Amino acid sequence: MKTLYNKLMEDVMKHSRMIVALAVAFAGSVSPALAGDVEFGKKGLVYESEDENIEFRIGGRLHLDTVDFDSDITPFNDTTKVRRARVYGSVKFGDWKIKVDRDVGGTSKGWKNVWLRYSGWGNSNITAGNQIPPFGLENVGSSNNLTFMERALPNALNARYGVGVKFATYGKSWTAAIGVFGDAIGTGENAKNKGKNISSRVTFAPIKKKRLFVQVGASLKYEEVRDDKGFRIRTYPEVGIANARLLTTGTLLDVDDTISYGVESAVVMGPFSLQGEYMHSMINRTASSNADVGGGYIQASWFITGESRRYSKRNGTFRSVKPRGILGAVEVAARWSRFDLTDGPLLGGIQENWTIGANWYLGRNFRLMANYIFIDAAPNSLGLNEEPEALQFRGQLNF
Repeated sequence: MKTLYNKLMEDVMKHSRMIVALAVAFAGSVSPALAGDVEFGKKGLVYESEDENIEFRIGGRLHLDTVDFDSDITPFNDTTKVRRARVYGSVKFGDWKIKVDRDVGGTSKGWKNVWLRYSGWGNSNITAGNQIPPFGLENVGSSNNLTFMERALPNALNARYGVGVKFATYGKSWTAAIGVFGDAIGTGENAKNKGKNISSRVTFAPIKKKRLFVQVGASLKYEEVRDDKGFRIRTYPEVGIANARLLTTGTLLDVDDTISYGVESAVVMGPFSLQGEYMHSMINRTASSNADVGGGYIQASWFITGESRRYSKRNGTFRSVKPRGILGAVEVAARWSRFDLTDGPLLGGIQENWTIGANWYLGRNFRLMANYIFIDAAPNSLGLNEEPEALQFRGQLNF
């Protein structure tokens, strides 16, 4: 653990210095003598000019996970790993904003958000660069604000990042976004699913009050698959640091394109909330039968200490929890999820997960998490039925 910690801190400091140097260089090019305020708090290290037209921000997130498996057939390893260790820098000048975000020590190292945004059209903006395509509620939301440690199984149908251009807008009770995307920055030569996609998402909130909220939404995506690298869908069993997967289609070399859709809904009633999604993907193949895959989840949560989940009307996602008392907020939650990758000759497996979780929010920037998952693969991608279990914990810091 000491060696892991030292290496992690070394990487974080190296990339932090790089981002600071970029920010300083940009500040010097804008004005040789910028006057303003600097503060460090829940939003990281923030500098804002006196006229509020220029803002620099440096922040990050650290998610440290540990898991204890009760394996069945597939051997899962008990382990402790850094799930995410991200550092970011952003510069805002007038209606323009640049963000650079990199994971320097997690399970998926590399560039994340690297984009330029223009927001000078009132409630609308356009973003160009490496970003999250608009599809699904959990997918577009921040990992800092998830109720459970990992997104539900069906999110394997989503691309986490891609280089492209996205237009987004919102109104009093609705949001809409659409974009065209290609491969993400740093995509390896052997990566599957390389190609282009058009992704879109709309949401509508007919009831939107401080502690009473209802939202529905829908997403649609068309993906053109390059035939030189193959196509694959696979997922971990809602344990991000797991060493094995139970569901995978394997590499398919004859996929022409896919059409995916998703529907979502969320309800917040004071300290109680319900949330669910269903996602479906039609895989069009040239040499084999077409296949339909997909799944969904439903989850419920209750804040014992009385808090309520907060909503972002700009993005149609949930924001960070704000504890009411000095001892923090305590939340308990349960989720059922299902993902089916078997259709005709495609034998990727079928899996259901039952998860119970607990969260202790010690302020806006620190959280302790615990998840117990009962996993039912019937069958897994090898045609075997198994029922492993997982108990995992996380210490989460974001700033």
